[in-house]
Amino acid sequence: MPEKTLDRSAFDEPMSTKKKLRISCSFRDALPKSIFHVAVKINGNVTVYDDPEDATAYASIVGGELVLIAPPNPGDEIILYTREHSPFLPDVGKRISTSMFYDTYANGDHEFGLVNFDDTTLNFYDAITFRLLQGQASGRIFSKGSEKVWPENMSNVVTQESLNGLGVTWNLGHLLDIQAQLRKVGNIYYFLSGKNAERPKEVLQYPGLNNQANVTVSSPSLHGCFIVRNVGGVRSQLRAGCLAIANESDDDDVQIKVNFSSAAPVTNVVAAPTGKLLFAVKVPYTYKNILNTRDSQFYEVLVSSDKKAKIIFYRLPNQSFLLKAGGYPIEDTDWTVKSGTSLQYIDNSTDLVVSLGSIAQYEFRGSNILANETRVITMPSPKELPEYFIHGEIWAAVGYGDPAAATMDIESLTFGERI
Repeated sequence: MPEKTLDRSAFDEPMSTKKKLRISCSFRDALPKSIFHVAVKINGNVTVYDDPEDATAYASIVGGELVLIAPPNPGDEIILYTREHSPFLPDVGKRISTSMFYDTYANGDHEFGLVNFDDTTLNFYDAITFRLLQGQASGRIFSKGSEKVWPENMSNVVTQESLNGLGVTWNLGHLLDIQAQLRKVGNIYYFLSGKNAERPKEVLQYPGLNNQANVTVSSPSLHGCFIVRNVGGVRSQLRAGCLAIANESDDDDVQIKVNFSSAAPVTNVVAAPTGKLLFAVKVPYTYKNILNTRDSQFYEVLVSSDKKAKIIFYRLPNQSFLLKAGGYPIEDTDWTVKSGTSLQYIDNSTDLVVSLGSIAQYEFRGSNILANETRVITMPSPKELPEYFIHGEIWAAVGYGDPAAATMDIESLTFGERI
């Protein structure tokens, strides 16, 4: 390749791994896909919507409120969940808060809290939730798919005695907080506010300390979620005004940096719409045989070209968009594991091509490249939303010659992985 020049004009702030460990959203106009995904189960079949706007029949914003309504058939359900996992720090507790209205409180099935679930069945894997089922309130904790057994002399049901003095009316606005002293072993506290309470009152406690023989949940890195189910033909409905998930401290995000580079330049990169895959990084659905909750973040890439070209990054929901030469589907064995991480990658040496039939909707960033230039493209400013990738998702860099065929090279690629 001819000698290149290094152009760092593509960013104006240094790369940083610092991010406050907080997820918050006040529901106003729309559900941003940068924060939320939606999973809907209808007649046993699950559809995961990358963009909540595609599931407005069940999840929408009306008058500044989140409105969730279950699908029409008994057993159907919908989960609105944060696309990133709220990260876990040792020796730091976690709180999730919302304001809530239960429109079908007497005969519906509603759940709120922190969960990981199988996105083919919607069964819980790990979870800390508050549930209102046909007017009966309770707390639920799951670890490795099994609901925790509470001490024999305790109950996981919120008692009328604990609600006395609150004056809570489920279909009127109230506050709901779950506070978890996780540390992987700890107490879980449930708080409710009512008409007569000055502040949220503890209505339930899971006494984890000195009461259990294993960890509270196997992985405390969990999605925040709202869930409604169709129970006996009743389309459960709830409304919420906000969501906040915060750790006890303002510690910075803990990540390890992962560096990649191409084995060799990619030749004959042709013009759009064909293009060529330059590099791909996958966050696998499982890691060491358990659900992978290590979210990863794109930070920086150095890409070069011998001719004028363009690079576009895509966030792909699965590997069906990547095809081998000849149109054959990609397989799990085509990925190489990055040692010491959960991440897997494919570089140009496997000679993949990218199926572009419906890939355009997953574009999240791009840049032009001049002839004989190495361009640096970084994560957004810390004031913007970071580019997080969760289990099952793929970061793909696709090159396009403009207009002639080019030789392009991913010289350096940096990711951060939450541990």
